[in-house]
Amino acid sequence: MIWQGSSVNGSPTDAAPSEARLALTIPAGPTSVAHVREALATVIADGDPVVLEQVAVLVGALTSGTDRPGAPPSAPFDLELLAEPHRVSVRLCDSDFTTHRSEGGLVELERSMLSPWRLKLVERLADRWSVSHDEVFVMRFELDSQRGMVLRTAE
Repeated sequence: MIWQGSSVNGSPTDAAPSEARLALTIPAGPTSVAHVREALATVIADGDPVVLEQVAVLVGALTSGTDRPGAPPSAPFDLELLAEPHRVSVRLCDSDFTTHRSEGGLVELERSMLSPWRLKLVERLADRWSVSHDEVFVMRFELDSQRGMVLRTAE
């Protein structure tokens, strides 16, 4: 787990930081939700509970389809969180995406973050989102907080 807090306007102060970043690797499957909740608590001292839970639920939904009984295990996901006082941004990378193939050699979308119901969930909950595939499959999404959040300072 890599955690990096940023100071206000790039200069060290006693004020709350303007952003906090965290990069970690999470397992595929239902336990990813707990890892995300713990990671959010690491960077956010007082957050909007609705936004924080929606981030955890979205990551859990996006990673859960790859871990099915009888299927070969999926590689872990790389997760980057960026917390700001009024927003949480997520970058979720699935390096194992193209290895989920059907007998005909087609990518199994139901086992990926691209399944229709997962994309619909992201579309409904996230304020902004995107999908890209360069060398690795990446889902990015952001959730805004009207209430605001207090970020933790790096220790």
